[in-house]
Amino acid sequence: GRFFIPSVRVGGPYKITASLEGFKSEELANVSVKLGETKQLRFQLTMATMDVGEIVVTASNPVINSARTGAAQNVSETAIEAMPSLTRNFADYTRLSPPLPPDERGRQLQRSGHLFRWS
Repeated sequence: GRFFIPSVRVGGPYKITASLEGFKSEELANVSVKLGETKQLRFQLTMATMDVGEIVVTASNPVINSARTGAAQNVSETAIEAMPSLTRNFADYTRLSPPLPPDERGRQLQRSGHLFRWS
């Protein structure tokens, strides 16, 4: 960034320090200013290592259920027996699952945009 410090007394020597949390401070010493002069000073701060001590993270009542790995659906035996299916093809039963919609022609089922036969 750029910083302007107007109305600095003529003369010096000045000691100018640039600092920012997480970075090593940089210092310029013996800086003098003449009447009407504009000074440009360049600082390049490098990242500092910080010893913050021990960090303890605790949690309770987790939001994520580790026993469940993705979308799931159970179809009861009664629903399978009641569903009309001329060919007894498993694809007929997958139509009971909303994540597997038929394609544009209404014939084959897709998963993530791919035909189920590719899975």
